[in-house]
Amino acid sequence: MYTTQPFLHCSSQSRDNRGARKIAAGIDSQYRKANRRFAGRKAIRLLLLLSVIAVSFLCGTLMNVYAFDQSVESDGAHTVYVGQGDTLWEIASQYKSDSQDIREYIYSIKKANHLTSSALQEGQTLRLP
Repeated sequence: MYTTQPFLHCSSQSRDNRGARKIAAGIDSQYRKANRRFAGRKAIRLLLLLSVIAVSFLCGTLMNVYAFDQSVESDGAHTVYVGQGDTLWEIASQYKSDSQDIREYIYSIKKANHLTSSALQEGQTLRLP
């Protein structure tokens, strides 16, 4: 009943199979093109997301830098934010006038900020006369 001979196609069946293979190849080709388009769009979206994150990070960093930068108050006095390792001597030597003695300027800074010692803490705000 069952034979072990290979299955033979007649010519009409092989034409039908070739057509089916072409259709399957066409569908496969369309699938690949759609997959490539999707992958390209995915890559573009990823690049846009990374760009937005980078710009946000840079804006935050710049805002942080400018927030802790020195500023001038309305009455003309400067405000300085004390950084790590800053001393009154360094700050006074940077902001004093050429004709002013540095010790007198340090004393006026301490008086304007109600300081009892020369010790400063990082993040402290000093008003310079």
